[in-house]
Amino acid sequence: MASSRNSADRALTEALSRFSAAGGPLPAPDHPLMIAFSGGLDSTVLLHAAVRSIGAQAIVAAHVDHGLQPLSKSWAEHCAGESAALGVRFVGLHAHGSPDHGDSVEQWARGARYRLLFKAAAELGAAALMTAHHADDQLETLLLALARGSGLDGLTGIAESDCREGVALLRPLLTVTQSQLAHEARRLGLRWVDDPSNLELNFARNAVRHRLMPVLREVLPDLAGQLPATIGLLRQARATLQSLADDDLREVSSGLRAGLQIIDRAALASLPAPRRDAVLRSWVRGLGCLPPPQARLQAMNDQLVVGTGAYGEVRHDGWQLMRYRDAIFGVPCSERICRSYEPAAIEWRGESSVSVGSDSALEFRVAAEGLSAAWLRSGPLHLAPATSGARLRLSPDRASRSMKNLWQEAGIPAWLRPRFPALWRDGRLLLAAPFGLDRSQDWPIERPGIAIDWVMADDADLRRVFMQVPATAHRPS
Repeated sequence: MASSRNSADRALTEALSRFSAAGGPLPAPDHPLMIAFSGGLDSTVLLHAAVRSIGAQAIVAAHVDHGLQPLSKSWAEHCAGESAALGVRFVGLHAHGSPDHGDSVEQWARGARYRLLFKAAAELGAAALMTAHHADDQLETLLLALARGSGLDGLTGIAESDCREGVALLRPLLTVTQSQLAHEARRLGLRWVDDPSNLELNFARNAVRHRLMPVLREVLPDLAGQLPATIGLLRQARATLQSLADDDLREVSSGLRAGLQIIDRAALASLPAPRRDAVLRSWVRGLGCLPPPQARLQAMNDQLVVGTGAYGEVRHDGWQLMRYRDAIFGVPCSERICRSYEPAAIEWRGESSVSVGSDSALEFRVAAEGLSAAWLRSGPLHLAPATSGARLRLSPDRASRSMKNLWQEAGIPAWLRPRFPALWRDGRLLLAAPFGLDRSQDWPIERPGIAIDWVMADDADLRRVFMQVPATAHRPS
């Protein structure tokens, strides 16, 4: 029989007590405890334990349908029914999209699931989000970290508590084994669903679970139970090293641009290799990413730190980690790095503003000196990307410059250049964002006349990462 010391009820109560002692709010109907409820054995035991411990009115069960299995709709219906039978509020969430070509289905599903759960928990004002990770999950994670060549971040396993996106994350069952949870589920006569993908041995975690774990339980039956002490010592060592890495990260950061932390590549490259690796681990952890395995960490060094080209990019745990010249930064893969626009003919009829895509506009205003309004009305302006060989004169008393030279001087990488709108008239470049109008003397100029400005609707536009934005490139406050 499972020991009451390791029961789900006892583990959950102790975890909530520690959470409360650390200043966390007690679950209540207006600040509920959200349970990540897959409908499987582990989360079913956790949900029932939570109802017994704190009452159904203080709980919300949240189920994420990834749409990856034919039976996923019926699983969601099962979870809704079980929640209703317990008197627990139920939230059904749906993951949209699919992993990119070559990306891990498991990793995509995990990222989508947590994004949805954290968003729902924040919207509900949840006291905390709770998941049913248990002692066997902890051991599997440690074994996989060893296989990936992870450092201390990976070897310290799954944390009992965490905070992401302003939501407390609790995992109270890390001292309870899967066999103890199964015993409890059978004793209570609980109903749960089984995901057939958990039996697919082509997934590394499944292979460890079904082929390696039975042998370990036979040879080292107390291994999972002894992990907390071992992991505690590893975490002490990690905390010491992490403090040093955080200090180094602050030293090599060159501040915030467009809401992003920018790392100075040259400063990072000057550190000894072990400290450089520690900074990279600290940085990606701050982004909310999983610890990088050794091969991925080496790729980060090669592409982002010591690479000789102008560009570098590594994808890790749903993020694009990028370098342009000496700026290293990261953005979520789900975000488009600058929304583009469609080439079009613009028939100007005196409007003050013409939208360009979804994030910027061309504004037409009266200026002391500018283009002839009649001339602007007399023919179409063509909105299309500037070519690298096109020339732009930034001042009447200076020579024209090629767009390629202007882009390079401004530090705008090649993959961003097509996102900048340009206006052409009769096959000639009239305006190129973000630099402004061509100032050649042969354009039809009037006093007063019409000035054209490109303005960004979003001050957090990533184009600001690469350049000092001219006065005409942002919307005046």
